[in-house]
Amino acid sequence: MDARRRVQGVIDTADHVYHIPSGETWLVAYVDGTALVACGWPESRVALNKCLLTKKATPEEKLDLLQRLVFSSGSRAAHAVRALEQLGLNPCRSPYCECAPRQCTHPGNYDARGTE
Repeated sequence: MDARRRVQGVIDTADHVYHIPSGETWLVAYVDGTALVACGWPESRVALNKCLLTKKATPEEKLDLLQRLVFSSGSRAAHAVRALEQLGLNPCRSPYCECAPRQCTHPGNYDARGTE
């Protein structure tokens, strides 16, 4: 029942939603117009109006998920890169980066690994 408890707000990256047709709670990778793309496998793209917002992410949670999605694949990775670039952050796309967290010296000076 808690999964269906609706909260107010616009659905965005890192929010939790209840997907009505499947009865599942999903983590949102991103919203594209009237479509929602969820985290997990396989990549799921569904109608936004089939989802209810159950938990609104904090700005920190959104940034953390975007940083992790850079290393995923497909549209989720591409969206994460674009979203971080819009924030003025140029993600390091190397999973082998050895720079200190948040002190990447690669072009863009941004380490998408997050914090330790």
